[in-house]
Amino acid sequence: MSLRRLLPCFLILTSRFCPTPASSQGRRPALWFEGARLIIGDKSPTIENSAFLVEGDSFTWIGKKRERQPRQTPLGWT
Repeated sequence: MSLRRLLPCFLILTSRFCPTPASSQGRRPALWFEGARLIIGDKSPTIENSAFLVEGDSFTWIGKKRERQPRQTPLGWT
C-alpha cells in the first residue's frame, strides 16, 4: 500500500483519540468578580460596584458588592 493511501487512514484514526477543546477543559473553577461596573446589555441600568459569580460559561449569580460573599474553599473541596 502506498503512503498516499495510508496517510488519510492514519489521520482519521489518530484524530479519534486526540482530546477536543471541550473535553480537555474539564471542569473549570468558579470565578468571583467584584467591584466592577457591570453593563447588562439589555438597556437596564448598569450595576455600580457589582459582584458576580461565573461557573463554566455562565453567570450563576449577579448582584451588588457585599450582598454575598465568595466561597471560601474551591469547588469540589470539602
